[in-house]
Amino acid sequence: MSKVVDNSIIGMIFLLIVFWLLILEEFALWKVLIGIACSVLIVLFMKDFVLNRNLRFVLNIKNIISVFRYILALIKEIVIANIQVAQIVLAPKMKIEPALVKFKGKVSKETSKAVLGNSITLTPGTLTVDIDGDNYAIHGLTREYAENPMDWYLVDWLLEMEEEDEVE
Repeated sequence: MSKVVDNSIIGMIFLLIVFWLLILEEFALWKVLIGIACSVLIVLFMKDFVLNRNLRFVLNIKNIISVFRYILALIKEIVIANIQVAQIVLAPKMKIEPALVKFKGKVSKETSKAVLGNSITLTPGTLTVDIDGDNYAIHGLTREYAENPMDWYLVDWLLEMEEEDEVE
C-alpha cells in the first residue's frame, strides 16, 4: 500500500469520525466507538471508490481544510443567494428572466464536476440541469445568475484542490 493510499484511507476515516461526532446527539463512549468502527468499515468496504484518484481529491490535511473552507463559503453563498432571490420574488415588479445557459467548465475531476453542479443547484436561483463531459447547462432565475458560475471563486478553490492532487 502506497503512502497516498494510506493518507486517503486515514483521511476518509478521519472525516467520517468528525462527521459522526458532529451529528452525535449525546456524547457517550460507546457511541463514539460505534462511530469509529462504522467509519473504518465504511472506508474498507468503499475503498475501491475512495482510492480511485480519478474520481476524488487526495485526502490530505491541506485538502481537508480546503473542503471545510469550501463548505463554509458555500453556506455563505447560499444565504446571500436566498436574500437575493427573496428580494426578486418579494419586489412589486418581479424581475424574473428565466434563462438556460450552456458553458464549458474549468474543473476536470468527476468529483469536482459533481461538487460544482451540486453547489450551483444548492444556491437558490440556479439549477444545474445537465453536466455532459465538461459542458454544463444551468437554469437561472435571471440570466445574470445563470451566466456567472464559472467566475465563481469556488471554482478556483476546486481547481486548487485538483492541483494539490497533481503535486502528490
